[in-house]
Amino acid sequence: MLCVFALQFSLLRSQSLPIQKYYAGLSVLPPDELLSIAKAQNLYFRTFKNISPATCDSGYILFEDFLITALDSIDFHLPFKAKDEAYLNKLKIIGLLVVDNGRFITVKPDMNYFMNGFRVYLSDNMRKYFEMIDDENKAGFISNDSLAISFTELAERVLFWDNFYLASAGFVLADEVRQRRERYLNALIFGEPLSPVWAANGTLRDDVRNALETVQRGAGTETKRILDGYLQILQSCNFTKCDKAIAYTW
Repeated sequence: MLCVFALQFSLLRSQSLPIQKYYAGLSVLPPDELLSIAKAQNLYFRTFKNISPATCDSGYILFEDFLITALDSIDFHLPFKAKDEAYLNKLKIIGLLVVDNGRFITVKPDMNYFMNGFRVYLSDNMRKYFEMIDDENKAGFISNDSLAISFTELAERVLFWDNFYLASAGFVLADEVRQRRERYLNALIFGEPLSPVWAANGTLRDDVRNALETVQRGAGTETKRILDGYLQILQSCNFTKCDKAIAYTW
């Protein structure tokens, strides 16, 4: 799920008539009523029919904003209705799933459901964005202060988001793309508490060094500059743990 509240006002400033119209329609829907989610989706389909994909992308951001608000506002009567098949089917029809992870029960959106409905409206970049997010969510990232993926896979994520950012000028979620790239880059450089980049003898792990150099070779100017500076420091320390590497900033 996206954190899109900060985008709302910038979208409205665009003065796009469909965006203004959709926002006005959403503003009268009670966010604490289950049916409002389906109404918000149907309103989107009516408002953005035959509209440019870039504008449809912005409208989808407003839909997700409303969806987040609705999920926080609706009383789903959990856990009492968590086993009520009729109720679960009612939620499923509007794209919601009840998730029980053994510790708590919550309602989450079925993003496959929403993507199947919205896909034809969205730009190639938006579809590509959501497909990658879905893949990454399935593979994981951090679990209990440990990386859930290898440093090689982490390098692949840095390169993907770096290339995506460079190739998607004007994309409505460009800031989120850049932040995701930087979060992965930070993990690649500094590791996580239980997934350190340093071996027991204080030298840089071979897989980490290979991952850093892979990104350095394939990244754009900004990311390459960051890794050039870091690898120069590591080389000056003979690839051993040193204060300059630990305190590296960019």
